[in-house]
Amino acid sequence: MDIRIVELLNKYIEILKVEEALGTPATEMRALIGRIGEIYAVIKTDGELASASNQQGYDVIQGNGRTLSVKTTATLRGTININKNTSHLANDTMVVLYEDGKLRVIYHQDTDTLINYQGTLSLYRVSVLAGNPIKMYYTRPNSGDTARVWDICVENKNLSRKEIIELCVCEGINKVTASTQYSDWTNRKVGVERD
Repeated sequence: MDIRIVELLNKYIEILKVEEALGTPATEMRALIGRIGEIYAVIKTDGELASASNQQGYDVIQGNGRTLSVKTTATLRGTININKNTSHLANDTMVVLYEDGKLRVIYHQDTDTLINYQGTLSLYRVSVLAGNPIKMYYTRPNSGDTARVWDICVENKNLSRKEIIELCVCEGINKVTASTQYSDWTNRKVGVERD
């Protein structure tokens, strides 16, 4: 393994962390996140980057010679898009999640499993197909009615779901919004949110 690849990955992650510290969410830096995922895949598979920077169908040639398409996301709520016109060029697909400054592989298997799946390829669904379901959790919204629902939940922890939703509706919040955000709040990332 060329040590420069590892150094490059570390530099890109450092740049990403600086951007995040300046207030830019990782989800808004798709090109950088994508490149980080590709370089990470090279390291994980003892492979090499495809010869062209926009190689059609795949991003990495793995150490075993198989082609690999890399999909990288910075959100648990993301979906994975597979281009069915070029997917036949990638033997395998790797789905990488960037979260809290760390990278982890959610899926590293054949591409056909993803292509043949009938339905939306949410990150959770991809993890199920890989045989290792991820735990889903949600982070607090920043503003508006959705954030207010979370505040009401925190302020009224001892009330039932029905009572909290009724409080939200009394404040003029849409019942569906209140119900969805209540569910997200119950599956929140503990230790990060205001409790």
